[in-house]
Amino acid sequence: IECAIGSQFKIEASYLSPHVNMAARLEGATKQYGVAILISEATHALFAPAIQQLCRRLDRVTLKGSDFPMDLYTYDVAPARPDHDVSDFTAPVPALDFFQRVAPPWSSREFRARYNQAVGHYLGDTAPLDWHRAVELFEECLNEEEDEPCRRLMQFI
Repeated sequence: IECAIGSQFKIEASYLSPHVNMAARLEGATKQYGVAILISEATHALFAPAIQQLCRRLDRVTLKGSDFPMDLYTYDVAPARPDHDVSDFTAPVPALDFFQRVAPPWSSREFRARYNQAVGHYLGDTAPLDWHRAVELFEECLNEEEDEPCRRLMQFI
């Protein structure tokens, strides 16, 4: 719903919807996981497979206001580089090329594979649930890279 909210002295345009609430909750949860970007399962599902491969699943949660659990994902945004000039793209460019040139991930394919395997054990994707193996794999990830999601999930376990 798009509407004007306020009084006769001050009026602001606003949006009221479950999607806006979800976005606000996701933005707030970035601090819990120590990431810059959180992506809902529904949004992740809209990505091309090549972009999905660049994301990492963080957790499965039921957010306030939702009746169903959803997976949360992140994209490991590399620090901004001053040499990235979006104006270089004067002709149409495939989304993956644009994405990797403007915002390449800092994590390697191998790191993401090991991390995703750890999350699979943590969430019970591989029956039975195996938190001990998840911790081992998270520790391997931390030996390779400093990673806040690994630390946060290990603290929870």
